[in-house]
Amino acid sequence: MLDSVKGSLKKKITFETDVFFKPNKGVEMRIDRQARPLARSDITVQVIGDEVMLYDSDNEKIHVLNHSAYAIWQLCNGENSLADMCEQLTVQYADAGLDLVDDIQMTIDGFIQKGLLI
Repeated sequence: MLDSVKGSLKKKITFETDVFFKPNKGVEMRIDRQARPLARSDITVQVIGDEVMLYDSDNEKIHVLNHSAYAIWQLCNGENSLADMCEQLTVQYADAGLDLVDDIQMTIDGFIQKGLLI
C-alpha cells in the first residue's frame, strides 16, 4: 500500500523508512529523562495498515514508523517526560519482557535529529 501512496504524490518528496529512529553514527544526543518532548503540530500523521507516515512539509520528507515508534510519537505531547514514557510503554509492552529505556531514548533522539520535535 505504501508503494501506491509513493506513486500518487505529485511533487518530489524524500521517503525515510525508519522502523525505530536511530541517530546518525557518532551523534550522542541523550536528553534528560525529565524532558517533556513535544511533537511539531504541523507534522501530518497518516496510518496505513501496520505503518504510520509522518509528513514533514517543511522539509518535504515522509518518515515511516512501525507500531512501537508510533506509540512513542503519540506520547510526545509536551506532558510526558521520558520517565513517564518508559513507565507507560513498559506496561503496554509488558509481554515483551524488555527494558525499553534505551529504545525510547534512541527513538526520541532520532525524532529530535530529524527535526520532528520542538
